[in-house]
Amino acid sequence: MPAPPTCLRVASLNLNIDSERLEERIDLIVAELEQLQPEAVCFQKVVANSLAECVPSRIAAALGWRGVAAGTFNEGLGQENEGTQMSKVIRAVIVGVGVTVLLVGALIAVVVISGDPAPIERAAAALKPAPGWTVTQTSTEPPRRICLGGVACPSILRMWSIPAQLSAAEFLALVDRAGWEFPVTGDCEPQANIFGGQTLCEARGTDGGFDIVIAQMVDRDGGPLVWLYVEAAR
Repeated sequence: MPAPPTCLRVASLNLNIDSERLEERIDLIVAELEQLQPEAVCFQKVVANSLAECVPSRIAAALGWRGVAAGTFNEGLGQENEGTQMSKVIRAVIVGVGVTVLLVGALIAVVVISGDPAPIERAAAALKPAPGWTVTQTSTEPPRRICLGGVACPSILRMWSIPAQLSAAEFLALVDRAGWEFPVTGDCEPQANIFGGQTLCEARGTDGGFDIVIAQMVDRDGGPLVWLYVEAAR
């Protein structure tokens, strides 16, 4: 039967140390260790698991251990465990960062990527501005999975400054020319007891899957405006 590894033989020798003869045996163990330095690491691991509380400083010095005290694990094994734990922490951090990057990228894609605004633009284009109208405001929000800033998406807002105030009949004709059969509310005349901007008349309805509002207003200086708002029907 082949002899066991030298490191195990030395470890076994340590296991049989008698407290009364400890000093005598230390000399023998140290002498053997000086000849078995290539096996020191193996010996170190065996002893650390079974005799951590009774490894004298002289044996520790022969093995090249540092800071070994009664009741503690050997430095080599401690460093090995520390390195393993550090590797696990690094891997966990890398995985966490990777998952975070993927989630942020997915969120950006959901918010930034927009759909086709052509359908709502066609709905808004049904209103034909008359000659002399000047665009003072326009904005288009395309379809998105998540709407931004509390603004409906899709939606369109347009406003024109017009040369002269429209009568009720002229306003109704404007709505009819767009092909919208919406009821008109208001007489398109400013209220004498209201100062500043006010709505004179408006028409509301749903057409082609969109809610549409068209209104005639006057600004705080009394200048007439036509206002159009379109959004996806709710």
